[in-house]
Amino acid sequence: ACYAAEADLGSALGGSLATGSSAEFTSSVYEASCFTGAAMPEGLFGWTAPTDGTYCFDLTSSDYDTSLAIMDAYCGAELGCDEDGAGSPTYTSYESVALLAGDTVTVVVDSWSTSSVGTYVLGITEGACAF
Repeated sequence: ACYAAEADLGSALGGSLATGSSAEFTSSVYEASCFTGAAMPEGLFGWTAPTDGTYCFDLTSSDYDTSLAIMDAYCGAELGCDEDGAGSPTYTSYESVALLAGDTVTVVVDSWSTSSVGTYVLGITEGACAF
């Protein structure tokens, strides 16, 4: 996997599964197709789908201009990407992705630019995103 073992969120669901300061991110390795800003350091989190279905990955409770990508467990294939979701508050991001039970993904939490620093709040819930 391309994420650290301590960043594996298992199959947990909820509105605040991972939170912290984006200033803690130190390396910029993964830039997704929709990221139009500067190459910024990102946080990588692992997550495994508990059942077949569509899941909403969101950063809408974050307080800075976010970028979000959902990739396979090895950061090889991009499954979804969003920089400023339509209707999302304050330039935050969200993306719906259909997965099968046991599929493991990497959630890439990124920033739009060097001035985009703040507290990220990653939520993963069942069903398509609706903001």
